[in-house]
Amino acid sequence: MDKWLNNLGLAKKAGKIVISIKLEESIKTKKVALVIIASDAAKNSYKKWIDKCNFYKIEYLIKGTKKELAYSIGKEQVSAIGITDINLAKLISLKIKEGENDGKE
Repeated sequence: MDKWLNNLGLAKKAGKIVISIKLEESIKTKKVALVIIASDAAKNSYKKWIDKCNFYKIEYLIKGTKKELAYSIGKEQVSAIGITDINLAKLISLKIKEGENDGKE
């Protein structure tokens, strides 16, 4: 498992992630520092999350599949995850970008 997925699991255990309706509310109130959108999210979901993040100026990354994201936080299926802690968000973002530079996913 990639390091960034492990870090998502840590963020979940620390209570620093939001999904679903809580994610939508957290974006609107700018209580989320980073949104990770699954690369295989449904077209409507994909567009919804990107549009909301752009409108509210929230950083987002498109990485992993719905199953990978869900597995890392112990759920069935998730199309987007929000990280509420700025330091964890920076760490996860860095790990994702390091993986991209290595040619890994």
